[in-house]
Amino acid sequence: MVRQPAGPSISEPQNVPDSTHTDAAPCLTHPSKRPARVVGLLLGLAAATPGLVSPIAGLPLRPWHAFILAAFGLALLSRAGSLRTSNASVPKLDIVVLLLTIITAIIEASNAVYLNYAPDYMFVARPMIWLMIYWAARLSVSSLEDARRLLFWFALPAVPSVALGFAQILGVDAVQQLIVRLSPDSGGFIARLEDGRLIRATALVQHWTSFGSYLCTVVAASMALLTLSRIYKLGKEWIAWGLLAISGIGVLTTLTLAPIVTAFFIFVGGLKTARAVGRAAPMVLLVAVVAAASLGSLFAERFEQQFATSREASSDGASTWVPSTLAYRYNIWVTETIPMIKDRPLTGWGTSVYEAAISSPDTKRTYPYQMAWSSPESQWFNLLMTFGVIGFIGFLAVFFLMWTTLRRASKAGNQWIARPTILLFVLMLISAFTAPVFTNHGLPVGLWTLLALASAFAAPSRAWRSS
Repeated sequence: MVRQPAGPSISEPQNVPDSTHTDAAPCLTHPSKRPARVVGLLLGLAAATPGLVSPIAGLPLRPWHAFILAAFGLALLSRAGSLRTSNASVPKLDIVVLLLTIITAIIEASNAVYLNYAPDYMFVARPMIWLMIYWAARLSVSSLEDARRLLFWFALPAVPSVALGFAQILGVDAVQQLIVRLSPDSGGFIARLEDGRLIRATALVQHWTSFGSYLCTVVAASMALLTLSRIYKLGKEWIAWGLLAISGIGVLTTLTLAPIVTAFFIFVGGLKTARAVGRAAPMVLLVAVVAAASLGSLFAERFEQQFATSREASSDGASTWVPSTLAYRYNIWVTETIPMIKDRPLTGWGTSVYEAAISSPDTKRTYPYQMAWSSPESQWFNLLMTFGVIGFIGFLAVFFLMWTTLRRASKAGNQWIARPTILLFVLMLISAFTAPVFTNHGLPVGLWTLLALASAFAAPSRAWRSS
C-alpha cells in the first residue's frame, strides 16, 4: 500500500499542473520563480490595446503583438533548462493549430492567385498567435499562487481601459479624440462620432463588440480570483469584487446585448463556485446605481433603436418584438452571405474580402457580385466566406480540442478556473452566430490565457497519481 502524500485528500479537487509539462509536483499555494506577474501584465496589455496602431508606418506588427511576443519569450526563457530535458509529447492542440495554420495558408495562397489579390498572411498566422498566448501563460504557472498572480495582472489593465470607455460613451471630447488618434481604424466609433449616432464604448479594442468580449474575459478571470480568495485563501477578496464591479460597468458601456448576457451568466455561475452568492448584493447594487445614473438614457435610446425599427419595418406585426439587429442579420444572410458561400464553398473568397470590397476597394480583386453589406455578421459565415468548408472544419477541430481541455479541468475538480472559462467559451460559441467573436481583437488573448490555466490544472500531478 502506497502512502498518500501530505496535503489535500485524493478525493478533493486537484490543483497542481499536469506533470507532463512541469519538472516536479509543485507546491499547491507557494509561488514559484516563474514570471507569472510580468507575463500576466504583458498579456493583459495585449488584450486591452489591440486597437493601437504600429508606431512605425507600414509595419504590420502592432504593440499588442509585441506584448505577446515579449510574454512568450520571457516564459520560454524562464523554462529553458527544463524544456531541453523534457520528454513530453507535443499536445494535440498544438498539432491541430499548426495544421490549421498550414492549411489556411495554402487556401489563402490559392485564393490570392485565383481571385487576384495580395495574400494576408498576418491574418492566417492568428492561430499561431493564439498558441503563443497559450504557452506564455501555460509555462508561467506551477502553483495556484502563480495562477492568482497571473490572473490579477492580466485583469489589471481593464481598469484604465474601462475608464477610457466610460469617458468615451459619456462624450468626453478629449478622450474621444485620443481614441481616434491612437486607434484610427476603430471605424465603427469614428463613423458614429462623425454622423452623430449613438456612441458605444470601444476604448482601445477597435469595436464595441470586441471591447465587450475582452471585458467578458476579465469577468471570467475575476471570478477565478474570487474563488481563489474565498476557497483557497489566496489573495484579497475585495480586489476580485472591485475588478468585477469595474469590468461589469465596462461591459454595460458597450450597450451590446451579447457581452452583457455573457458577463451576467459568468458572474452568476462563478458565485456558486466561490460560495459568494450572499456577498454579491453590494457589488450588484453599486453597478446598478452607477449604470442607472450615468447610462440610463443611453440604454433607453439603444432599446428604442432595437425595437422601434422592427415595429416600423413590420407590416403584419409578426416581427414586432424581434430586435432590429437580428432582423437585418437574417436579411443579409439570406440575400447575400449564403449565396456567396454557395458560389465558392470549398475555399471561400479569401481574407479581408469585405474590407477590400467596401472599406478600401481593391479594383483588381475578384469579388462576389452579391456583396453589399460590410460584414457577414456571423463568425461561422465569416470563416466560410474566408476559408470555405475546408478551413471551417479546421477551426471546428481547434474549438473541439479547446472544449476537451476545459472538460478535463472540470472533471479534475478545478472549478475555480474551469467553470468561468467553460461559461465564457460556450456563451461565445452562441454569440458567434451573430458576430465574429473568435477572430476579432477582443476575445482571443483572454480566452487563450484562461484556457492555458485550465490546461495547467487539468490533471493530477505525478505525486497524486502514484498514491
